[in-house]
Amino acid sequence: MIQPTGGARRRRAVGIVGLVLVVGALGAMAAIARQARNARARALAGGRAGTAESRRDVFRALAASGADPTAGAVDLVLVGDSLVATAEWGELMRGRAVRNRGVAGDRVRDVLGRIDDAVAGEPRAVLIAVGINDLLDGDRPEAVAAGEASIVARVRQRCPRARILLEGVLPIRRETDPAGPAAADAIPRLNDALRRLAAEQRVSFVDAGAALADGTGELDRRFTTDGVHLTGAGYLRWLSQIEGALGQPPDGRGSGAAGGASTTAPVPSSGAGVAATGAAPIAGEAK
Repeated sequence: MIQPTGGARRRRAVGIVGLVLVVGALGAMAAIARQARNARARALAGGRAGTAESRRDVFRALAASGADPTAGAVDLVLVGDSLVATAEWGELMRGRAVRNRGVAGDRVRDVLGRIDDAVAGEPRAVLIAVGINDLLDGDRPEAVAAGEASIVARVRQRCPRARILLEGVLPIRRETDPAGPAAADAIPRLNDALRRLAAEQRVSFVDAGAALADGTGELDRRFTTDGVHLTGAGYLRWLSQIEGALGQPPDGRGSGAAGGASTTAPVPSSGAGVAATGAAPIAGEAK
């Protein structure tokens, strides 16, 4: 057997050292890149959290000061998470006085904590649309539905004459998030619970999921920017479902006090719209 010469051994040692240095440098570069990504993610998350809290504080100030220019003449308050916050509802729902009380990142407990501010001024109708963030965080559908029941009860307490619309959680794309598959599987269970809640409390259940889903039941790619949030076309689809619910009281009843008299009469078969018996008609509806 031929033994390597001293020069060969040195060259091999130098090569090994060089390889180790290269691997170490690549590892260090990867670590630096991860740290930079994490720093950006923390900064972004902090910015979002700060923006959300700022928005909540504005709502508190408006409710406390009465400075909201729509106070006392609000046809519809929409309260929920980023799906509500993103849309220009005042322009989408022309002919109605609309108040957007959506906050990005909100969960059910967040909405419950600020619902008094959101519904200040006796709005004629309130749409509650929240829950997907809870599911993405791993909460059980039954627990989310119980939280939404508390929101409904609080709205009814604060605004006994208001129509209440309970929005089913919209579909998502399973690949949108590591928690996406589990959340997508939980959405039908949550919506079944919300549908039962709406029937028990005699409020309107708005189920826009079918209008936004593809053949597999996931959010249609045409209607989403990232697997959760909606495109303009998606909002128009959702809008049509909301408008339809506003035009048709649940079981011919309004959403007044539980077990009490209805505040709106059934829609006449002639298509004349909704007539009010205890409250003024919602602007934009036929009278």
